[in-house]
Amino acid sequence: MATWQFVADMASASPTVLLDLNSTSSGLRVARGWDLSPAKFDKGWVSSPLRHGARPTRDSAQNQVLTLPLEIVAGSDSAAATALENLGRQLSDNGILKVQVGAPNPVFYRTFGNPEYAIQARNILLRDNRIELQIEAEPFAYGVRVEASGSPFTVSNDPANAAGCFFDISSVQGDVETPLLLHVTSTGSSGVANKWSHLSTRRRGTPSGYSNVIQAESMTQGTGGVVTADASMSNGSKSRIGFATATNTLRLSDTFPGNGTATVEARGEYIVYARCALTTGTDVVTVQLAYGSSSSTAVFNDAVTVAGVTSPYWVNLGKMPVPAWSDPVQHGFSGVNTKVVMPFVGLYAARTSGSGSLDVDALVFMPADDQTLMVRFPSTDVPYAIDGTTEAGGSAYAFTTTLDEVTTTSQPCKLVGGLGFPSVIPGQTNRIHFLRNVDPTGVTDAITNTTTIRAYYWPRWREASRT
Repeated sequence: MATWQFVADMASASPTVLLDLNSTSSGLRVARGWDLSPAKFDKGWVSSPLRHGARPTRDSAQNQVLTLPLEIVAGSDSAAATALENLGRQLSDNGILKVQVGAPNPVFYRTFGNPEYAIQARNILLRDNRIELQIEAEPFAYGVRVEASGSPFTVSNDPANAAGCFFDISSVQGDVETPLLLHVTSTGSSGVANKWSHLSTRRRGTPSGYSNVIQAESMTQGTGGVVTADASMSNGSKSRIGFATATNTLRLSDTFPGNGTATVEARGEYIVYARCALTTGTDVVTVQLAYGSSSSTAVFNDAVTVAGVTSPYWVNLGKMPVPAWSDPVQHGFSGVNTKVVMPFVGLYAARTSGSGSLDVDALVFMPADDQTLMVRFPSTDVPYAIDGTTEAGGSAYAFTTTLDEVTTTSQPCKLVGGLGFPSVIPGQTNRIHFLRNVDPTGVTDAITNTTTIRAYYWPRWREASRT
């Protein structure tokens, strides 16, 4: 028998039932002819007399209307009155409707209350004993919470490691994109307290088809650059840049990706970080990213002053698009994506005062053309959630490992950049890039440290029968 129940929550497949719409004990029955058709999409179009046809400007799902032929099957007038009262209560308030029809697992619709309609439905049922019940709900049906395959993830601070600065989420259930709840459960040297964390997503193609990391020792060493072994650096080496020539000049160069091979995966916009340190903290040194077809035709980002620290930290060098100029994306009308490569990526540096050198460990290219987010965590050393499921569209907060208590911290978590909370797409490998500390004041974060992150989501379906 099909299941139609208003329930207290969707924390499990068998939550507390508030009202069963298909039970003689409740005095209600859902008859044949119910309709759970998928939500319609609202499309906006723009046209021009200069070209044929029109192009979409928006494409968003509208609320779904669930149609349930409902009958009163109570055995007495008092039982019928109770059934009507219980039904009116559920229709008046926002709620959760559990549905299971022709599928092994139930789904849940988050419904919207309508007190006026609740009264209308009651009057129709009093008169006719039957109604075509219309319940408005969110566009998609939800499944119970799922912990992502592979979670918990141990994310290394070292971009040279196999699990360095990213983790992949695949085999996502459902058929609609759904937001993530990321839970950083580790604390101490493995936690995010007092750190500025940068997360970004790559949710297209094959994320493993390119590398977003270039080791400094693998780059062409320019003026003053010398490859030097250093166990505190990624891959055990760095480039030490001396300033016999102190003016702003090319110190390191390469292609992007670092192997120089054009690929469809390299396409996008990136926020570029260089892991840098001064050998003398009182020196004044600037670094500057350049990119393009060559050093002679390069585009230069703004120069950035390296913080006066002698331990390495991630310096934000600004954005870089790949390719640098116009991008057709696809070859004509073929539907085939074109390949791209950035022929020249250069790091320029200058020392305006002092006598020391600059150490450069690696460059990391964080995708910025999809969801990207920077969170500044308070100093309280507890687990934290980065939650894209909230009504506000996302929030970061302290959350216990039992997933049932929001805790109070010394300061709130602050969203300091990006504002795109991570979500995942079914049928796609979803790569979540993670730099744990990009604090611009120069706070170091050892590459030997790791972070434990659990990833949860609620699957979403267009149709209840698809589960």
